[in-house]
This record gives sequence, structure tokens and C-alpha cells, in this order.
Amino acid sequence: MTATFNSIDPNRIASTKQVYGVACHFANLKAKDPSERYGLNKVFYAVLNNFYDSSKMTHAEATDFFTRKDVPKQFLKSIKTKNPSPYQKVMDKKAKESTASKVKTNSVAKDLDTRITNLESNLTKLLTILEAK
Repeated sequence: MTATFNSIDPNRIASTKQVYGVACHFANLKAKDPSERYGLNKVFYAVLNNFYDSSKMTHAEATDFFTRKDVPKQFLKSIKTKNPSPYQKVMDKKAKESTASKVKTNSVAKDLDTRITNLESNLTKLLTILEAK
């Protein structure tokens, strides 16, 4: 007889796929776009593995998490975000503006340009000498 999902013992340790599925579910609940969901999926998977380090997640907990419409606060508290200070935001904005306004010059092209102008001036001197004769 094959076991169905509902007939599995609730105290059975959740499989890795179930833990990953819970992480995906939490990421889907919190993400605003696909790239954010991808990053949050990895974060929630790490948070779940860290939280259930010694005591493993059970099948009953996994099914309970799948039915939830929000992420439990115990997992949200363990996520640390790096919020830049207002000063840092202003400095980053100024740095972007200054690099956008600067025109990068190629040093090799600048050297070639000076050599060409020198050769042209020498050529005009030679032409004036030849025309004088």
C-alpha cells in the first residue's frame, strides 16, 4: 500500500525538499519581484536550517507552514538587513553623479593625438622649406 501525503506520520522528520518548499513558500509571500524571490528563497532556506539545527522540522510543521499566509515572526527576526545610513545614501548619489559627469580619456589615444599634431607641424615646416626653394 502506498502512503499518501495525509497518511504520513506527523512526527516524521521533514525531508530536505519539504524544507526547501517551505523556504520557497515564504519567499513567495515576501518577494515583490522574481529576482528578490530568488534571493529570499536562499535566505529563508538558510534561516530554516539554522533554526532547526539540532531539532529537525517535522512533517506536521512543514504542512502547517504551507497553509500559512504570512511568515512567522521568529524567522523574520533572524534575517538581518544592511540598511545604509542617510549619509551613505547621499554620498552614493554624489559618487554616481560625479562618475557620470567625468569623461574618461584614453591615455594611449591622447599620446597618439599629440604625436600626430607634432608630425603635422613638422610636415608643414618641411613643405614651407621646399616651396621656398
